[in-house]
Amino acid sequence: MADRYWVGANNSQWTTTSTTVWSTTAGGAGGASVPTSADNVFFTTAGAYNVFIGGAVSCANLTISSGAPTIGLVTGSLTIYGSYSSHSAAASPTFSGPPITFAATTAQTINTNGVMFSSASNITFAGVGGSWQLQNNFAIDQQNNTVTFSTGTLDLNGKTFTCPIFSCSSSNTRTIAFGATGKIIINQNSNGATVFTTATTSGLTITGTPVVEVQMYSNYAATVIPGALPESQAISFLFTSGTGGVTFLGNTGNTAKNVDFTGFAGVWVARTLGHTIYGNLTLSTGMLLQASTGTLTFGATSGTQVVTSNGKTYDGPVAIDGVGGTVQLADALTVGSTRVLNLVNGTFDLNGKSATAGSFSSNYTNTRTIAFGTGSITCNGAGGTIFNTTLVTNLTVTGTPVINISYSGSVATTVLTGAPTEAQSISFNFTAGTYSLTFLGTTAYAARNVNFTGFSGTWATIANASY
Repeated sequence: MADRYWVGANNSQWTTTSTTVWSTTAGGAGGASVPTSADNVFFTTAGAYNVFIGGAVSCANLTISSGAPTIGLVTGSLTIYGSYSSHSAAASPTFSGPPITFAATTAQTINTNGVMFSSASNITFAGVGGSWQLQNNFAIDQQNNTVTFSTGTLDLNGKTFTCPIFSCSSSNTRTIAFGATGKIIINQNSNGATVFTTATTSGLTITGTPVVEVQMYSNYAATVIPGALPESQAISFLFTSGTGGVTFLGNTGNTAKNVDFTGFAGVWVARTLGHTIYGNLTLSTGMLLQASTGTLTFGATSGTQVVTSNGKTYDGPVAIDGVGGTVQLADALTVGSTRVLNLVNGTFDLNGKSATAGSFSSNYTNTRTIAFGTGSITCNGAGGTIFNTTLVTNLTVTGTPVINISYSGSVATTVLTGAPTEAQSISFNFTAGTYSLTFLGTTAYAARNVNFTGFSGTWATIANASY
């Protein structure tokens, strides 16, 4: 291993053969051998000057200790097999064009001293067994460039990593270590791009408290693909700006931890495939939600997931299906009138709020609880079976349970209460409609209070019911 110092004149080229631009000492005479992957490279010249990459060049550690070199591209690439460090002066180095690969196979560091890593270059992290630990925040200018992380460990070390596009979708062994406070920020500057992807989760490990903040630019569209990460590794996403459309959780089995749209005033594009959130969901007052056919599952297996709808209708099927988990409403929840709200496992805590959906179903023998408090569920679907708790085994009902059936049409409608105990029985209000109603039509089915005020249809069948 040797040290090589850049002594080239302004606009000189760094090639695989040029020796006049290299010295063995800072400010020394040129003529030293061209640095290899085992040699450390230093830029110590003061002021601003241009360096052009003219081939597939490489070094071990790269240190820019003075000046503001602009490292541009004629042809080729730059591969760094060691650590990177730059000084903290206001005039920072700039990488303008050469593809940069961090290719270490051992533990290395990246130290920008708080200065933006000004780059119009694509950056790749790819080193089997290698790791790169941020010593401070790492930020790339808003250019249309991609950071590709394919192999090794990217250790954010609790710092912030900012770039326009982040891609981590190989099947290689790789780890993103966020630490307790680490975050990836996407500062979008490319319309219609996939700005974040971990679509291929094979070989990927996520540690720490993972957060990705997507700063969408103006009305640009973007795609964000988290992949199918398990609950223990699911990433939280913040959408803090933009008025365009975001395609998010639109791929098979995609998962996320917390999802927060506060500040986002664009469109959450329709999802046709099932997806899971393991944390909180916060919709923003300024956003739009396209109708979706893919089921949104709240799947946490412990703790409480809080849903804040901010007056927005979620027009897609919703499932609460986390063994041991709780989904709690922060405000009224409205699900589309053709959609089902389905309690499969865990606790649905209305928290004294109202939930409205086309239909409600909890027809299982899994352990599950509906905690009404002073809240209520309204079913406003257009006929058919719009409430179903036929199987009441392992179903617990707490609070003052009220179901409102508000369908106003004439299509035959069924409400299946099952056979709860007196303590668990639910009150029903039928407030509109001219339909034929099948309700309490099966032996041992039961209800608490039953109120038909406003209903002008036909109560079709009653058979040994209790109420």
